[in-house]
Amino acid sequence: MKKFKFKLNSVLRLRKYKERLAQIEFIKSRQAVFDKQKQIDILNNSKVKTISELIKKEDEGINSSVHKVYTNYISGLEFAIFNAKDELQDLKEIMYKKQNILKDEQIKRKTLEKMEEIEKNKYIKWVIKTEQKMMDEMVGLKGLSKEG
Repeated sequence: MKKFKFKLNSVLRLRKYKERLAQIEFIKSRQAVFDKQKQIDILNNSKVKTISELIKKEDEGINSSVHKVYTNYISGLEFAIFNAKDELQDLKEIMYKKQNILKDEQIKRKTLEKMEEIEKNKYIKWVIKTEQKMMDEMVGLKGLSKEG
């Protein structure tokens, strides 16, 4: 008997390839979200540190120009944090879209793999049935040769 060959094997390979690409894109987007969150944390820490420095300097007594530099810097940090949070939200939306694309590609691949499994099982049953039929015919021929 010839070996089982799935006719849609090239399509299955293509589905696996597309799934790998979708996985890579999802991982990249997830890393971008992680990096942006890390950037926001750094900005927040810098803001807290600067505010505590400003409070310490105020207790010691500082002139208005130094106070203005500190407040401008803190305002800049707040603006940067606001923008980074907005970018983070956009990156999360992109990540969720990439995750859905990955799920779709996984479903397509699994569907084809299931089809392959079903076809292979049908083929195996056909081979077993054919071999059994051949064995029955051989037994029948042996019986005829003994009678003659």
